[in-house]
Amino acid sequence: VGGVVWISGFALAWIGGRVNPLAFLRASIPAQAVAISTQSSLASLPAMLTGVRALGVGERIADVVLPIAVALFRATGPCMNLAVAIYVAHLMGVELGPVALAAGVAAAAITTMGAVSLPGSISFISSIAPICIAMGVPVEPLALLLAIEVFPDIMRTLSNVTMDMAVTTTIARAEGDKK
Repeated sequence: VGGVVWISGFALAWIGGRVNPLAFLRASIPAQAVAISTQSSLASLPAMLTGVRALGVGERIADVVLPIAVALFRATGPCMNLAVAIYVAHLMGVELGPVALAAGVAAAAITTMGAVSLPGSISFISSIAPICIAMGVPVEPLALLLAIEVFPDIMRTLSNVTMDMAVTTTIARAEGDKK
């Protein structure tokens, strides 16, 4: 799921920001390297600012949109958290009907907006347990999945950083603040 969001970031930059995917890759590699090594979008912010400016985004947009995106926009949150809840349901043999899935989607959207921007190992259970509860899925397996959360969290951060840069280039183009 995180890989789909990561690739979608490139598609958004290409379609919405009119940025060549290879140019976007070159500009985003330093921020992605920081994201992988720190698992922190906030730590990646200076490299993201440098990257979007290299893509022609003006300071007016870069200095406002990108920090807000880092603070509030977690593109991977709802979809990856919902995917974990669906995985747990499958693991525990819980059948999910349309109502349970709709409840999970709603809970995932709401909990992501209220989640603090901390590494996944800290916020994993508090972010996913409400989704599981809304869907009628047991929360106990989350304690076991926490042991491997570092790997999905790397993908979460990588995808979030990429999508934050893509959103910034798209907004810059829409606002006419792109060279």
